[in-house]
Amino acid sequence: MSLLQKRLDGLKRFNQIEPEECDAIDGFVEPLPNRYRCVIKNDAFNRIFLNKLQRELVMQELLRLNYIKRSRSRDEQVQFIWPDDKRRRSLEINWVRTKKQ
Repeated sequence: MSLLQKRLDGLKRFNQIEPEECDAIDGFVEPLPNRYRCVIKNDAFNRIFLNKLQRELVMQELLRLNYIKRSRSRDEQVQFIWPDDKRRRSLEINWVRTKKQ
């Protein structure tokens, strides 16, 4: 999970993205009152991990925590709309904000 969190921390902020750069970036983060909404392209998410097993373990944990929403599932055929109003195969990961100690 730390590899994923480190990668998500490096994504551009939603309000700093120019529409013409959406093809070139891996994703974005949108700070919301109680969470960080991170949207990352599927292929960029897959590249974070060394192998399929590592990726599946992280995915299972994200699903267990209810932190992830897939753009495509058997029940829904939805793709996330990016700042340039295009749809891309992506994952939405919602990290709960923690209070600083």
